[in-house]
Amino acid sequence: MESDEDTPTGFIEDALCLEMEGELDHSALGEFKPTLLAVLEADRSATLDVSRAWGAGAAFAQFVCAAHRSFAAQGRSLRVSGLGSDAAESLEAIGFDGETARQFGFDTFPAPPGAPRP
Repeated sequence: MESDEDTPTGFIEDALCLEMEGELDHSALGEFKPTLLAVLEADRSATLDVSRAWGAGAAFAQFVCAAHRSFAAQGRSLRVSGLGSDAAESLEAIGFDGETARQFGFDTFPAPPGAPRP
């Protein structure tokens, strides 16, 4: 996972796009949390691009759900894009199904194999 200073950013519509790279484990998510909080404090919506990340599991699901609720409480949105089919299968194995994923801002779940990434 990249540090706050190195996190590539851009915009998708009016949302700040943050790229998450590497393994999405508890430690990496903890390092990324201040970046996401800064976006929220700046009163912006965000899109998390996870197309170059792996290891989505319970920690990632919990992170996204908590972040989504925080953004929604302030009238902002949080989206997740680029989730690979392997990551989606891992999340489904712990009970995080497609309906739940859509409620918490995942663009596609699971991403079709070979689908182009934004």
